[in-house]
Amino acid sequence: MSSPKVLLGIVTYEGKDYVFDKFWKNIQSLTYDNFDVVVIDNTRTKKYYSKLKRRGVPVIHINRGANSRIAQAKSLNKIRDIMLKGDYEYFMSIESDLIPPIDIIQRLMTHNVDVVGCMYIIGMMSMKNQPPRPCLFVTEPKKDKPNSFRTANLDADVGFGLFGHGVIPIHGCGLGTTLIKRNIMEDIPFKYDLNKGKVIHSDVLFYMDMNNLKKTVYVDTDIIIPHFNSDWNLVKDA
Repeated sequence: MSSPKVLLGIVTYEGKDYVFDKFWKNIQSLTYDNFDVVVIDNTRTKKYYSKLKRRGVPVIHINRGANSRIAQAKSLNKIRDIMLKGDYEYFMSIESDLIPPIDIIQRLMTHNVDVVGCMYIIGMMSMKNQPPRPCLFVTEPKKDKPNSFRTANLDADVGFGLFGHGVIPIHGCGLGTTLIKRNIMEDIPFKYDLNKGKVIHSDVLFYMDMNNLKKTVYVDTDIIIPHFNSDWNLVKDA
């Protein structure tokens, strides 16, 4: 019996080139035996796309749009379209500045749940308002509307305290290293929010939709994925 077919989808742009060679070497070392790879480049020009093509990367360029929120949603929906038009049973999202273990696909697949991700660190030492913490989302009441809820990052002390607790339910865990079953992709497209009060990207909206559909998300806390992240403050079109 063959392994379930997986589409490994990667979203990138020229701002992640500082780590792409290391990342791509890791992707080529993955040990799962039945997956295809597609890389979506949403850089404003096609210069970086051409650079990736010369490296032999299976890349597609899309128009970035007005900002990173639109770019991310468009990129993820392009991957979603490819997946749903094919015979893939899973979408494996790996962000292009993360270096997961080479058995990450089969490891997450063994949990046999609709959505499962891994822990990785976001934030930076230089950002006082967003210090390093695991990328784990929870819901909490809005201060001005007690009967309404918002998505928030789990506090660092609580988040780090979850490490080593196996597979547990969570509101959300980013899309850094996340395995998603086909039935979820059929039901939930990726969205963007242009609310100027707070920058919200597709991963937050995806988990909101999961919550609204009463679908459970899980995170494997037994490993923290190395994250070579850049400073979000340097993204001019967030």
